[in-house]
Amino acid sequence: MYATVVEDQTLAQEARLIARRLAPGLDETTFTTILQFAAKSSVKDVSACQQTLLELSALPGLSKQDAAAVLLARAAATSPAEITPIILTEVSPFLTPESVVELIVWLSLQQLLHRIGSFYAVTEGYGLQNTDTPFPPATEA
Repeated sequence: MYATVVEDQTLAQEARLIARRLAPGLDETTFTTILQFAAKSSVKDVSACQQTLLELSALPGLSKQDAAAVLLARAAATSPAEITPIILTEVSPFLTPESVVELIVWLSLQQLLHRIGSFYAVTEGYGLQNTDTPFPPATEA
């Protein structure tokens, strides 16, 4: 979810490998639909939340709990501010407090991996990957 939102292809591929290992029963239709949902803006109103929960839980291999986790993950992937009281009200019957914490920690780890990947991409662009200095060389004006 997060990798799709931030358009990090490497992280998305790795997350998909992990998902396939943890949930081998999910078919390609389910993955595709979740990725399409991730590419959209997070839902804002009660009816959209309820409709999303129904649509996601109807996918092969997804329960109501899974659908609620996907809905919450989509909101959190953009910004914690996107986790509205409406979303919390709609997902709370399906998720335990522990599962919410686990989901947010997982998203935090993905954000960390994304930032590290971005940092190394920038340092390689400056040719810093094999030097002792953390800054690009000074240029004279």
